[in-house]
Amino acid sequence: MKNLLKDIIPDRLNQPARFAEVAQRHLNAIAWKRQDYIPLGIIVDNPDNLKGISYGQWLDAGVFYQAQAKILRDTLSVGSDYMPVLPINQLGNVLIPTMFGSELLVPTEMGTTIQEQGPCPRPVIGTIKAVDDLRLPDMAAGIMPDVTRIITAWREWVPSWTKIVTPGSVGPFTLATLLRGADFFMDLIDNPERCGKLLSLCAEVQVQVETYLCGLVNEVKCLPISNFGVFSRGRRMGDDTIINLAPDMITEFAVPYIETIARQLGPATVHFCTLAERRADHVFEPLAVSPHIAMASTQFGFEYYEKNVDQLEGRLAVESFYGEGINYVVNKYGSFETWAKDFVPRFKHRSGLILYFNVDSVEEGKRCWEAWQAAHQS
Repeated sequence: MKNLLKDIIPDRLNQPARFAEVAQRHLNAIAWKRQDYIPLGIIVDNPDNLKGISYGQWLDAGVFYQAQAKILRDTLSVGSDYMPVLPINQLGNVLIPTMFGSELLVPTEMGTTIQEQGPCPRPVIGTIKAVDDLRLPDMAAGIMPDVTRIITAWREWVPSWTKIVTPGSVGPFTLATLLRGADFFMDLIDNPERCGKLLSLCAEVQVQVETYLCGLVNEVKCLPISNFGVFSRGRRMGDDTIINLAPDMITEFAVPYIETIARQLGPATVHFCTLAERRADHVFEPLAVSPHIAMASTQFGFEYYEKNVDQLEGRLAVESFYGEGINYVVNKYGSFETWAKDFVPRFKHRSGLILYFNVDSVEEGKRCWEAWQAAHQS
């Protein structure tokens, strides 16, 4: 079994010079250093790799290692701007909530990709007043022992040139809403002081958890690569719920606590979900103001970038295009190739943008990658 797991990712896919080049492209984009190129990662997520897997196995280290290793093997075969990572995606956002005692609703069926769905934590804070008695959990609480076991096993199997990405980190505001539930939005109006106390606690526990997990994967401070193979300056965190806040409330209740984490773990990349019909463009400016937030990550951020690149330059980079992004441009332009020929020549000299998306096969990935290179020659 152990040898089988080790053999999934062949050493011929190890290209250290290429990976160093990709990392530099990512860092240049985040820092707005012009390089006449827009980094693009293409993740091959063949649905066949998830056949026979259910969420009843969500804490089985071997099952999900095999799935992620096959995804990485196929992805590296395309050769795009993707760092070699094995992400522990199947845990969703539940790690820290379970450390506070949250019960979980675990789905019965897998989505088409591992990160599409995951266990859902139930709120554990009954009233905002209960925050007064809330204390930091220790590193053996909740499912942390299971996560430790998974990481320990993965370290045995993973090639030395591949990074294990620890379970996805959520932003402090989203963590607070997971712990308190939707009532937290009313608490912001009725009891902002206790909300601030909860948000501070969320930021503090996140730093402790990240530090502990990074130690497990032999990183000194923070793993500077996201679960989507993008090199960064600090930790990527998902803060989807901030789209429900007005800009001034994002500035008051989200940004300061993200900054608390970023001061200790490095400039943050903040993710928030967007759809074609729901762009949440109001989130960008409050993030751009902060010197501790390096990048906004959102599916349709590439169109916000397209319209506002002058305002973003030197302030906030954009990571984008995943999710429904590629389907949107195919429907709008007729094909990925047509969109790339239009988009790339206009923005390849500007920097500040990193794109990635998923395809179903190596063949499709190679076709898109060739089109991307050709667009840069225009």
